[in-house]
Formats: sequence, C-alpha cells, structure tokens
Amino acid sequence: MTSKKIKDRLEYLRGEIEAERISYGEIFELQSLVKHIEPGDVVLLEWAGVPEFPESTPTIRVFDNVGKTWDRYTVIIYQDGEADVFGMSSNADAPNGFNQWSGSLAELPGVLEALGGDTSTDIGHEVELTELPQAVKNCIGKRLAV
Repeated sequence: MTSKKIKDRLEYLRGEIEAERISYGEIFELQSLVKHIEPGDVVLLEWAGVPEFPESTPTIRVFDNVGKTWDRYTVIIYQDGEADVFGMSSNADAPNGFNQWSGSLAELPGVLEALGGDTSTDIGHEVELTELPQAVKNCIGKRLAV
C-alpha cells in the first residue's frame, strides 16, 4: 500500500472511531498500521492499543539509504514517549566511523517527511535489525543501555 493510501486509510479509520462504529476487523487493521501513525496522534495510537506511557521497552526502526551518504543508516529509537534519531555509518563503532545523535524526531522535519513517503529527503528503505552490520547493532545496543 502506498503512503498516500495508508494515510487515507488511517483517516477513514479515524472517522469510524469518531462516529463510534469501528469494527473489530478495523481495529485489527489499525493495529497492523501502527508504525505509520504519527507519534503525537493520541486517538489512533490509543485505539491501536499503544500504551500512552509505554514501559521502557523501546521500538527501533532502521532505514538504509544503501550508501548514498556516509551516515548510511538512520536509526529511530522510540522510548518513554520520545523518539530520538541517530545517524550511523556501517562501521559505527570504529574510530573513523559515524554514530551521532541527530535530534528528536519532532525536530527533524526531513525525517518526518521521509517517513511519510516524501522521497526528496530519502532516508532509504526500512530494514530489519537482523540485516544490519554487527557494528551498527552494537552501537544501537549501547544507545539503549544509556
């Protein structure tokens, strides 16, 4: 599904919630679209079953721009109501590697736009943690331990 279709579908589901006629199937669909819901959208997040004050279990999303820039990986760590963004190179834990906090997600409109499907600020495609180089996994682990 394209990001426009996902956004349209989320707005449709919001309408069903507001009209108090959302079905169990639609709630299940909303839960499957949770990673596309804006972090501040309390109504959709609540109906999707996302806790308002999550336990300290983080959610991690990683995007790979396939080496278009030195900070190839964009790592977003959602935890305790915050979303921090980090740039990392493939050798993030090496002395000549790159592993830097870029800011909070709300402060980085380019990343927000890319998450919404804007390709002019391409952060790449989302990848699974298992696909990452060990150096990047190590740095993510260290970031979570802080």
